[in-house]
Amino acid sequence: MFQKPINSLGQGMSEGFSGNKTLLDDSNTWEFLYDAQRKNKIIQGSVSGVEPDRSGGIVRENLIIFIGSIKGVILPDEIGEPRPKYLSALIGAPVAFKVKQCARSQGVAYLSRKDALAEMAGATWEELKKSCEELVQVLDEMNALRPEEGQEPTEEVRHRMQELGRKAIQVGPVRTATVRSVVKEGAYMDIGGVSAYLTVRDMSWGRVEDARELVRPGMSFDVRVTRVDFENAYVRVNLRTLLPDPWTHVQDRYKKDGRYNGVISRYTNNGKLVVELEPGISAICPTVSEQEYTIGDTVNVRLNIVNLEKRYITGVVTGLSRWVHFG
Repeated sequence: MFQKPINSLGQGMSEGFSGNKTLLDDSNTWEFLYDAQRKNKIIQGSVSGVEPDRSGGIVRENLIIFIGSIKGVILPDEIGEPRPKYLSALIGAPVAFKVKQCARSQGVAYLSRKDALAEMAGATWEELKKSCEELVQVLDEMNALRPEEGQEPTEEVRHRMQELGRKAIQVGPVRTATVRSVVKEGAYMDIGGVSAYLTVRDMSWGRVEDARELVRPGMSFDVRVTRVDFENAYVRVNLRTLLPDPWTHVQDRYKKDGRYNGVISRYTNNGKLVVELEPGISAICPTVSEQEYTIGDTVNVRLNIVNLEKRYITGVVTGLSRWVHFG
């Protein structure tokens, strides 16, 4: 007996989200598909292959999804967006769809990913309009305070902008998102059919050079919505704010005039060393003319300033660490 697991997607879930799966076999597959068509359900399955479609005189491609022993076909006009340049890149990927027609005599079910994504996105946008009301107010005030090009903000305005910036990453709703694609600079994600962007700097408290080191397509995790533009259909999300903040322990862990090990992570634009004491906690140190250091060196640092309010630590590199590895 041939079995194929598929997902039923509820409201707010994303294409690619790994929820509870149903095992289908020859005895219940058609009943499942008829029920899904009748109730207008959104379901999900993995793309099994791509086949040429020569109807209309133009060779295009259909997506094929085997549901139990039944062949599901998503015609070119029903694939929807986003889609890769080459559809073969979707083979093995989970896609959401609705059942448009059950052609039982042919052993084929015709599916629509476009309809599924449109319904998911529409419901998600409506939900975001309600849950992002406070966030939108914060963003609107920030935009109103932003000075004209070429003008410098007053100290009062700068302080208020900083307050609003901190608030913007705290008041937005938390949603489960699924990674669709990843580039060095960040990840393109899906929140219930709505595209969202997660920049690499918002993935971790520590410094990450390449987003591909942390996430990959298909991963699902919670993120916080921190920017939303309903007019331009733009959403930006943040993972870092949902992770434990390392600065909450700095007062107990690091003291002025204390000496600690750290790793040189980069140089600032004015040539100072940035020494990472732990992910998310770094000390700014002047370069030492008589000693050359390279990124990745483990060094000893004597701390001069530990400012919790400004989240700012300075120190002096006293030399390479003599003890880097143990065991």
